[in-house]
Amino acid sequence: MVACYTPPPKGKRTRRFDPDKWVTGPDPLRRNKYYAYLKHRAQAKYRGESYSLTWEDWETVWEDHLWEQRGKGSSALCLAQIDCDKGWHAGNVEIISRNEQVSKTHLGRRKNAGS
Repeated sequence: MVACYTPPPKGKRTRRFDPDKWVTGPDPLRRNKYYAYLKHRAQAKYRGESYSLTWEDWETVWEDHLWEQRGKGSSALCLAQIDCDKGWHAGNVEIISRNEQVSKTHLGRRKNAGS
């Protein structure tokens, strides 16, 4: 695993660079998850989607063994909504492969086109 953040220069202990003051603590895996959570939440807000997932919800859904399978490949895992009309909420998200997510999206478009 590659850390998203590089350590500060020696002697520099600002809040930004002090792992003991981070929400996630010094664990680099939790830090990367938290950073991804913040980006995910910001993107949902930008798209105007309903979003009530908390950091605790996110961490519960993305267990460590699943987190390591995330990626951009077709068999990699991603977070998806069960029902796209209900937004990003704790009971409406699931971890599925990107193949499943793409199939689900195309199936939904075909259903809407037939209406």
